[in-house]
Amino acid sequence: MRAAGLLLPAVRVVGASPPPRLETVRPTGGLPAHIAGAFREPTGFQQTDSGQYFVFDRRAHAVFPIAGDEAKITEPFVFCVTSATFGMGREAVIPRYYRKMAKKKAVRRKKVAPSSIGLTPADVKAVPSRPLDELAAQVEEEGGSVLGQYNDPFGGKPLLIVALPVSSVEPTPYQRDASEAHVKRLMAVVEKIGLFLDPIIAIRHEDRYWTPNGNHRLQALKKLGVRTVVALLVPDPQVAFKILALNTEKAHNLREKSLETIRMARALAGAKTSRDDPESAFAFEFEQPAFLTLGSAYEERPRLSGGAYQSILRRVDEFLGEPISKALKERDRRGRKILKLDDAVSAAVEKLKAKGLTSPYLKPFVVARVNYTRFSKAASFDFDETLDKIIASAQKFNVERVSQQDVAKAGGGPPPDDD
Repeated sequence: MRAAGLLLPAVRVVGASPPPRLETVRPTGGLPAHIAGAFREPTGFQQTDSGQYFVFDRRAHAVFPIAGDEAKITEPFVFCVTSATFGMGREAVIPRYYRKMAKKKAVRRKKVAPSSIGLTPADVKAVPSRPLDELAAQVEEEGGSVLGQYNDPFGGKPLLIVALPVSSVEPTPYQRDASEAHVKRLMAVVEKIGLFLDPIIAIRHEDRYWTPNGNHRLQALKKLGVRTVVALLVPDPQVAFKILALNTEKAHNLREKSLETIRMARALAGAKTSRDDPESAFAFEFEQPAFLTLGSAYEERPRLSGGAYQSILRRVDEFLGEPISKALKERDRRGRKILKLDDAVSAAVEKLKAKGLTSPYLKPFVVARVNYTRFSKAASFDFDETLDKIIASAQKFNVERVSQQDVAKAGGGPPPDDD
């Protein structure tokens, strides 16, 4: 594997005594394959004048020294980067010896009794009028409407639910730019369901309103030509500086999205109002047919590396025209076929490991080798015919024709996260 050419910034050890011995680090031509493959996301490899290797692991946020001829990975160095060291030349200086940093003891959150914190429903409704009177009057004077008020059930702070003219609301000037693709998707969702169900958060700023959380929704409504946006109006303007804290929702990974999709399909199949509708009628809700097939497979095998097979399913899977109650049986059958492919691929990976090849990308490597659809210009594929061919290729995978260099050349980013 060739060196990534990453330059190591100078680092210092806080409070080190005596002063550390320094040596220059220069890029090296490569690293033994059995060492390179032990790292999940190595950023680069470098070598000191004395011949010792250093590996920069981005996922671990650490620098690992490699013990010379023994090819033994020793403990990672703990280091402190000084801001003044960025922008250095081709050579950087690092301390040769480091002091390990003591691990900070984790503090466990104390358990609380269920339903023991915050306000009761009656308390949430009982809002003192005085704190919000002035703010409510300003909303009405500026063309908005106050729809209601309540005390926050956790902190007890009073809030307003208001309808504001879209033209009077702007994003805070220091938050990230809106994603055009995300705005278009929100526009499509609002138009499809005919409802806007996610009020934005707003604060009053001079004679206008700012939203620190809700810019994509705001831009979607503006492009749809909507006159009014519903907002939770917070009296405290300091909320505008808590953008990152307000954006804490975890994005769905492939496993979570697939499981949610198949569970949604099973719920629709069990409802009298939808069980006779074709699966294809819910294409908007399901997004991709691959989510349904992988969802069924994840139900059977929660630790499945589904991202390795998504590229295949995108070419061969499609929404079915059968009633969703019957289509689920076909999804389960297709899910089992994916598991059969996973068994064959996993067996090939074990053979590669037994041969001494190591890499975090062995499974995607094998799938890429047996997936003939990536070279085909065909517009459509038969699901069973294609999967049967790929499974047969995986079962006959010849590990003797694979070298560590082949794995290294096929390197790159891993498939979508499943965890």
